[in-house]
Amino acid sequence: MALRRPFGMPIRQAAWLAALAIAVITLLAASAPLARAGGGQVLYGADGAGGNPSNLYTLDPATGAVVSTVGPIGFAVTGLAVHPTTGILYGTTGNASPASPGFLITIDTTTGAGTPIGDLVPASETAADITFGADGTLYGWLEAGTDDLITIDLLTGAATVIGDSGLSTAGAGLAGNANPVFMAGEGDADCVSLIDTGTGAVTDPCVFTLDSTFNGEISAMDFNAGGTLYAADLQTSGARPAQLVTIASTGAVTVLGATVNRLDAIAFGLAAPQPSPSLPDAATSQPTGNAGLGGSLWALGLLLVIGASGLAIGRARLSTRGR
Repeated sequence: MALRRPFGMPIRQAAWLAALAIAVITLLAASAPLARAGGGQVLYGADGAGGNPSNLYTLDPATGAVVSTVGPIGFAVTGLAVHPTTGILYGTTGNASPASPGFLITIDTTTGAGTPIGDLVPASETAADITFGADGTLYGWLEAGTDDLITIDLLTGAATVIGDSGLSTAGAGLAGNANPVFMAGEGDADCVSLIDTGTGAVTDPCVFTLDSTFNGEISAMDFNAGGTLYAADLQTSGARPAQLVTIASTGAVTVLGATVNRLDAIAFGLAAPQPSPSLPDAATSQPTGNAGLGGSLWALGLLLVIGASGLAIGRARLSTRGR
């Protein structure tokens, strides 16, 4: 006679059920971060040019059209970047921002509300654009007088100049997730430069030249997950609406379409989690909260269903054998 557990289930059947439960839990745990993140890329934008109190938008990366107006940020935003591991959206405020000029802020991707972290430098300068390195280092391009690459402390907002670039810019887009980063500014409107993130020096002052059809100002840049370089093409004179463009490695500029006016910051990130990531903890700079609670309860419910089914099968076999 086979040995049986207290519930009347053969040991072999109980072992099979336990192995299945472990496999289900493992698969759910592995897929939970992707499920919470929403799975797809979103292009965020902010219309902070000229000190305009910004809204946070999501934009169609194929046309530049506004997909949704997330909400008012409360600051004039000139730079946006999404942390590569936490998913937190950071921004920098313009020198003409009506609130906290030249600050690093965080932005809630479900409401648009901004929260100030700290002043970049104790002077009338800001990071005209920002981008994260793959290791989570936040880089920025300091304007209007310094014209150099900086690192930014995520807890305090304090900026540190890496080194002298030797460039003269007036507004800039910054993009890249490694060493070096790409930089383009209206002071060098026809060139995109490579900047070494270790030294701040220009490794190539004109890695490619924007084609002759381009006649605007690059106010923001970012790469999407596929490696395509996107940019905001802004004309401060108001002669035409702002445009979303892509820039090829040949310098060819493709206009995707008109976008929100005064667009001064763009960033690609994952779709807003439900719930959204909390602001960083003061000690760890990591998001807090229990975003995975729903997935855990779902896994528990599924495990209970599997267990109940296994018990029913075992009892049915016992009943059959006893006849």
